[in-house]
Amino acid sequence: MMLIFAYPAPRLQLGPFDSLRFEGEEIRSSSGGTVLARNLAGQWEAGGRMFYRAECIGPLTVRLDGADSGERLLGPFGHFCVLGDTAYADREPLARFSAGDPTGGGAGWHLIGGQGRCAALVVASP
Repeated sequence: MMLIFAYPAPRLQLGPFDSLRFEGEEIRSSSGGTVLARNLAGQWEAGGRMFYRAECIGPLTVRLDGADSGERLLGPFGHFCVLGDTAYADREPLARFSAGDPTGGGAGWHLIGGQGRCAALVVASP
């Protein structure tokens, strides 16, 4: 699976990877792996450049790691991307990242539709 950073051109392509971990404001090559990119004010910094979108082309699955309701596996999907603070699977909103809130809620991915939250989204080839 390749990790593609797009907009503005030219795009940057990294990989291949077995899995990618979107945790906090970082993308890692695996759990505890190398940091590939950081989200800075809604843009991804990778390879010394800034991009608006990070994406993977499938087939792929998305594992909700550290989810309130236990680990869950979603998919397969043909496409996954993060644009700003929102993750999309097959171009439909999946989760929104929050760095935390004043009421004590920690950083994490909040699933669209109020289906809980998770610490990380792990994207992998099925």
